[in-house]
Amino acid sequence: MQYKTITVQKTEHVATVLINRPKANNILTEQLINELHHSFSEINIDDNIWITILSALGNKFCLGTEIKPDGSKVNLQHFRIADTIAAMSKPVIAGINGDAIDQGLE
Repeated sequence: MQYKTITVQKTEHVATVLINRPKANNILTEQLINELHHSFSEINIDDNIWITILSALGNKFCLGTEIKPDGSKVNLQHFRIADTIAAMSKPVIAGINGDAIDQGLE
């Protein structure tokens, strides 16, 4: 899968997943959540990866959920990335580099 909102690097048994929307304060969108689910699922079955690091580009880790033009939030409850990460059979380290708000703190 080609990722547009994250980058994934695998080096010496470590996978690094970076949220890559710094101009948008790494706000969660449906696409971003889908890419995170896919990447973590792939990493979980990769026997060459022993540990995963999740972080973000820019000076804000994640400022929460996307806001629609009418002021309401995009409903991402059925896209909870925390459940996918909790189901990992390998350790996951979160490198929280800046603000983590709303679902970005999940």
